[in-house]
Amino acid sequence: LHFEFDTTIEKNMELFNPEQWEKLDASEKKEVITEMVELINDGLGIEGKTDVIFFEDFQDNCGWYNEHYRTIGVNEATFSDSLEVLDTIAHEMKHAFQRFRADKAETNMDKFYKYSFEHYISPIEDVYGNFVNFFEYYDQFIEAEARAFAKIFTGKVVL
Repeated sequence: LHFEFDTTIEKNMELFNPEQWEKLDASEKKEVITEMVELINDGLGIEGKTDVIFFEDFQDNCGWYNEHYRTIGVNEATFSDSLEVLDTIAHEMKHAFQRFRADKAETNMDKFYKYSFEHYISPIEDVYGNFVNFFEYYDQFIEAEARAFAKIFTGKVVL
């Protein structure tokens, strides 16, 4: 889980400090998010662009990655928590990287990503909104790796 944090990305990350973040309006936050997505995309060596869209939903739906449209979604309801936003961006961009590598299928790890996507376990909710297979979803490699990658980013934010 190596990632080079150059001065450009570190400067962008400073804006995720809660004190800096709260000074930004919603459109400025979207600009910071879009720039971070581009910086992570380039830093991970993903060929082509990963787009960002913004949506509004319940706060527990932080975001998602859509492999068919090469897009991540970030929930505007989470904008009050800069670290949650950064965590979501990094997590979903790791999924973008995993998909990119899975499609390349050049290395053994690429092939493992491909296998993992082919056997992906989506969370399933019961009628009460409880996830009946939470641990199967949560513990699968590509989710664990994305969480670990995101933690590197949030851990670098100076509070």
